[in-house]
Amino acid sequence: WDINMIRKLIDIKKNNKFIINAGKYNLKLLSKKDGTKNYLSWLNDKKTSEFTYRKNKIFNMKDVFKHINDNKKSTDTLLLGIFKINKHIGNLLTKKLKKKDYPKFLNKEKNIFEISTLIDKKYWQKGVAKEATIYLADFIFKNFDTKIIIFCCFENHFASIIKSLSLGSTICGTKIINIKTTRKKIIFTKLTKTNFYKKNNIFFN
Repeated sequence: WDINMIRKLIDIKKNNKFIINAGKYNLKLLSKKDGTKNYLSWLNDKKTSEFTYRKNKIFNMKDVFKHINDNKKSTDTLLLGIFKINKHIGNLLTKKLKKKDYPKFLNKEKNIFEISTLIDKKYWQKGVAKEATIYLADFIFKNFDTKIIIFCCFENHFASIIKSLSLGSTICGTKIINIKTTRKKIIFTKLTKTNFYKKNNIFFN
């Protein structure tokens, strides 16, 4: 994909002081020191993992460090911690999709980014995911050549679907996936650059 995007991501990851001011929170690149037992507890928490691909998996500290390191080396992802003052309370992962991974109903689009969230359940229903996502989406639209961000939600994860729709996205398709012996339906919502700024201009005036 676009060499300029790769260079931009590499430059971001070289900057240890990179930060996105996200209202009440700061979004920072994760490093090895952020791989804590607290972070691990989110991954192994049944409620936190209920509507994710992680369900029924058990993780260890080695997995946490590998995830941070893999994303640090990647040229198509950006893994950011959500920090309230200096407390790490969640993550946002944005990924530039490869063309082969585009859902069929988005085949005509180009340069699609995806955002996913992981929030410490102590901070659920406090608007953390929405506010942090708004500022990350703004950063993506302003710094990368894209007009589309997508969100993928399990069909019964109503909080996630409502959050993505409240940002200005619309449902654009579904996909059935197999997780072990269970079939799950994924809801895709599409956030266009135009709709995003129409819906969230109050944050950027």
